[in-house]
Amino acid sequence: MSLKSNPFYVLGAAPSDDRRRIMALANDRRLDGDEAAIREARIVLTTPRKRLAAEIAWLPGLEDDEIRRAVAAREHPDVALRMTDLPALARANLMADGLVEVDPQTVFSSDLAAWIVELAATHDRIRADKVTTAVNEARLAAGVPMASQQDVVEECRGRHNHFEDAMERCLDGLAFERMVEVVTLIVNRATLDGARHAPSLIDSLIDSYYERKVREKMAGKRQEIGKLVSQVRGRVGGNVAGIVAQLEHAVVAWDVMAQPTQVSLASRGMSHSASNEIMRKVRSLAVELFNKHGLLEVAQRLTKTLREVFAEMEPITELLDKDVSALDGIAKRVEAAVGRGSGAHTGGSSAHAGGTRATRKPVGPHHERKVGEKRPWRVAAFFAVCAFAIWILVAIASDSNRSTRSSSSGMSRSVPGAPRPTPPTRSETLSTNFDYSMPPVGSIDVHSVPEIRWCLRQDIRIETWRPLAMTNRQIAAFNQVVEDYNGRCGSYRYYQRSMATARRDIASLRSLISMEAQRSPPW
Repeated sequence: MSLKSNPFYVLGAAPSDDRRRIMALANDRRLDGDEAAIREARIVLTTPRKRLAAEIAWLPGLEDDEIRRAVAAREHPDVALRMTDLPALARANLMADGLVEVDPQTVFSSDLAAWIVELAATHDRIRADKVTTAVNEARLAAGVPMASQQDVVEECRGRHNHFEDAMERCLDGLAFERMVEVVTLIVNRATLDGARHAPSLIDSLIDSYYERKVREKMAGKRQEIGKLVSQVRGRVGGNVAGIVAQLEHAVVAWDVMAQPTQVSLASRGMSHSASNEIMRKVRSLAVELFNKHGLLEVAQRLTKTLREVFAEMEPITELLDKDVSALDGIAKRVEAAVGRGSGAHTGGSSAHAGGTRATRKPVGPHHERKVGEKRPWRVAAFFAVCAFAIWILVAIASDSNRSTRSSSSGMSRSVPGAPRPTPPTRSETLSTNFDYSMPPVGSIDVHSVPEIRWCLRQDIRIETWRPLAMTNRQIAAFNQVVEDYNGRCGSYRYYQRSMATARRDIASLRSLISMEAQRSPPW
């Protein structure tokens, strides 16, 4: 029951009006409105057994003049967001009405998410004893028999479905992509990126409405990922770069849709089994490409994509951190054996919350290998590959169970002594237009999400430029960029949930950043 269809609204009556007043209002309205609706409203308000549903769906706890002002202000759907001093049930009823009345296309995604989260939080603050008191105070003035608290509890439970329906009707007014974006913002805001439990309405929204809305598209994306994995295996003897790029794009697209469910389950100490399955399938491919075919760069690329995409799923990230670290170690040893300089920028190093990122060193002087020159690095590379193959098999055996184990809590580790993180602002929310902020040189402060995004984007650019630097002039320009990166991003602290947000954002643009870097190198 909405405010507009409520018998009190139909008759223009107040909860304190007695039977005689209600009959008079019904007679006055009979000639001006829908006679059947007016007759039904009169019957409901004069029958104590039927009246309670109308009272609970109205504005209990407000005085008559406050009710008139609130009803008049309902033409502005966000009025309840500003009226923070209202009783919880009355405010929730106003907010739900506003969600149904507003055109969601005219509201910013972050504001729409804030509205729904506030409605859910207000719903959780409704207390049956306070509602019973408010209802019976009005009934006493109206000369209506008192309502029992048990009856009030039952009616309040019915409002849960009404509020859930209001949220769903609002989201139904959005295109699919924007609906996913708004629901992602809702879950991130309600759970602090998985660090706390969400209000019950948000859990219901994810478990019923959202899962139903994305089920078909996610099933299609899962099939696409499976086909691409098979295609990579089938063409492993040729050029697989194009198919790997398609696979990366498909995994990112999967994660965009799965994100709300992943975070919601993480806040409840559970794990998203479908995402675990996708991770295992692609990780298995990366391991196979390296162990059987020696495709180190492709294995690194897929592993880092998985690490960035599933950054908020802690059991998965722990496993992928080891893969990334091992692959980077192999790559550094192979490159050192080739003789292109020690400590070259390879990217992908990962740090724990409260730690620091590893410093990137510039490449050494470039030397072209002469024709016919022997290649001693092949021996070193061979032993390095064997070492990693042994390591990865052990890692799979010891960590395969951990990849599916749910996190015992969604709480992120914070930097000791640092201020408590605040909920995400509009500039930090999921969007295709991300904010970037260049960190100051030599900073060891806690980096913000825009500053982390800048470092991650620059990391991708440097990794793209490194193999392109051929002449001494190009190497000098490249080294200057790396030195600047090291000065700004070589040592900093961050909150783990901020890093997860930044990684997720940059992962969706990784290909675009790399393409842009290729078109505009720093020399």
